[in-house]
Amino acid sequence: MIDGILSAAFIAATTLAAPPPSAGRFTTPAVAIETLFNTNARPADVFRLPADLPAFPPAPQRVRGGALRRQYTAAERAVFITFGAIGGYFLGGYIGTAIDRLHNCRCDDPGLRGYIIGAPAGAVLGAIGVAYGTR
Repeated sequence: MIDGILSAAFIAATTLAAPPPSAGRFTTPAVAIETLFNTNARPADVFRLPADLPAFPPAPQRVRGGALRRQYTAAERAVFITFGAIGGYFLGGYIGTAIDRLHNCRCDDPGLRGYIIGAPAGAVLGAIGVAYGTR
């Protein structure tokens, strides 16, 4: 019983509260169906999409070599470059430490000098590599 009352209230609210259909505007399904049954309108005129909505998504662009490449937004590129710099920082520090430890300096901080040199170099190279890969 309560389901029937709620259904009737929902149909009445969507039908009465919705704006009347116009030529180029998107309408609710309830108004579109009511218009379709109460007038001599064609379905193509009633179920009209907004004019600025593209029919198909933009096609991917072809680059040299015939491969398809996706265009990234500025926000996506910024996130990718940041992660590339962070990953490059740690990888560069690891490689710098490994190279510095080969000298066997017998000091209290073996590998620190290599980390200090390798980490920023890795961050720069990681950011540049990702920026080049996402352009």
